[in-house]
Amino acid sequence: TASAADLWDVQVAVGLLIHNAVSQLVNEYVDQGAATKGRAVLANFTSLLARRFPEHPDAFGAKASHTPPCRESLAALSRRLDGTTGITAGKVNNSDLDPDHLEQGWQLCGTPWVDYGERGWRSCRGTWPGKRGFTCGLWTLFHAVAAQAEDEDAASDLHILHATVSTFFDCDECRKHFEQIPVNPEDLVNRQSVQLWWWRTHNNVNRRVKSFEDRLQDGDPAFPKVQWPSPAECPSCRLPKRPRAFLQRRVPSPLQPEQSEDDLAQPAEEEEVWDFGEVASFLKGYYSPASSHGR
Repeated sequence: TASAADLWDVQVAVGLLIHNAVSQLVNEYVDQGAATKGRAVLANFTSLLARRFPEHPDAFGAKASHTPPCRESLAALSRRLDGTTGITAGKVNNSDLDPDHLEQGWQLCGTPWVDYGERGWRSCRGTWPGKRGFTCGLWTLFHAVAAQAEDEDAASDLHILHATVSTFFDCDECRKHFEQIPVNPEDLVNRQSVQLWWWRTHNNVNRRVKSFEDRLQDGDPAFPKVQWPSPAECPSCRLPKRPRAFLQRRVPSPLQPEQSEDDLAQPAEEEEVWDFGEVASFLKGYYSPASSHGR
């Protein structure tokens, strides 16, 4: 496992998400209300990344006094989305965002679009196509953005990313599950609480995906879905395990006919107990641009 986040995979994921989003805005958003909302969500997303995209201040040889190239390109796209180019007679016209036309005149991070296809995924590459890739890159993005938030802006950043997933993520079932995960007031207090919300949500999704993969026997053998970080990656993130309470143990139910009363005679399952302070410290270090893999 890599010791830090891979920023090339973040860049690929952002490029794919923007491409998918503008394609939806041009081809699927017929209703004016939805078109206006969708464009605003994408504008907020690109504006956030213009401030938070995880790249080194001296990325690509840029001087400290200059905006790093990824943030600069995202700021330009945000201005385009926020401007009047797509407004005709008071109505939103997203035709100016045609992906082919957009990509002829705009490049994410100044990287030619052909490079994405030629290089593909790096740390997020699965054993075979369809595994990891895009979702791995998105999770890396969400964690990295949260790691850079200011306490006063962390809640707003989370809401912007949440709205982006709810609006543009293609998998309906995945999106609905994500939207059902609650965001409570205590999750929005500061940067650390937001980082921990993304971490819990990521592990929640991993548990769900693992259950599908176990049933269908189609998981990636090189990258099994686990609760992250592993004990090897962060030995201090877990406290000593404790037996699961009797009433929380597996009990026969009509929805689980394969279980029997014999389950109650089995040794108690051990419940994983996390040290949230240690998890937060791990996330901050792992997703810091200074410790991440660049291009």
